Amino acid sequence: MLSTGPAAAHDLRNPVQAIQAGARLLEREPQRNNAATIIRQIGDSARRMETMIRDLLDLTMSRLDGGLPLERDPEADLRSEFEQVVAEIEAVTPRAIHVDLAIARIDCDRARMGQLLSNLLSNAVTHGSPDLPVRVEARVLDRIFQLTVSNASAPIPAAVLHGLFQPFSRGKDSKGSGIGLGLYIASEIARAHGGHLTAEMRSGNVVFTMTMPAAAPAEEQRRIARSAAPKA
Repeated sequence: MLSTGPAAAHDLRNPVQAIQAGARLLEREPQRNNAATIIRQIGDSARRMETMIRDLLDLTMSRLDGGLPLERDPEADLRSEFEQVVAEIEAVTPRAIHVDLAIARIDCDRARMGQLLSNLLSNAVTHGSPDLPVRVEARVLDRIFQLTVSNASAPIPAAVLHGLFQPFSRGKDSKGSGIGLGLYIASEIARAHGGHLTAEMRSGNVVFTMTMPAAAPAEEQRRIARSAAPKA
């Protein structure tokens, strides 16, 4: 079953992307009555479908390949990536997001790290207290990169927090429209970077913390250098 996953996911992406392209084209045309609202709903539905397909593809790759593939950049502009992710989430939610990014360039896969933050923020705005802000902080301390995403929450038992990183984990009171892979994929991205992702309750907030080395291990740096070297 897993062996057909990547091909099936790519096949599903084609019609979804066609729907998104059509919705974007229609948005540029003058519309009557409630047509504009319907077009936006079509685009939103297609984006949710694309996220589900991407998560299923990532699940397949992580299980078949022993982890998610990375395209590391030793000078990745992670601050810009995170700012873009926050802006995208703010555009689709009324929730306030307070951001403190004391970072610049980090050795990482920029796109994957953006995906990690997007998954954590999507979880926070969906499940957190709607009248209180979500907080995002990122910094480097003693050569360790640390990202935290926190939001006010009713108490969550430690066993439930630990289970959040299992695939297809949604919880009995889940309000999301996904398939329960977002936090699992986020934890796999952290693992692929040589780090880890944790969740804990702290002063009435659920706090997700991702930590990893701020620079790639020496062995990984040598592999990147070899792959970038010109062929003889």
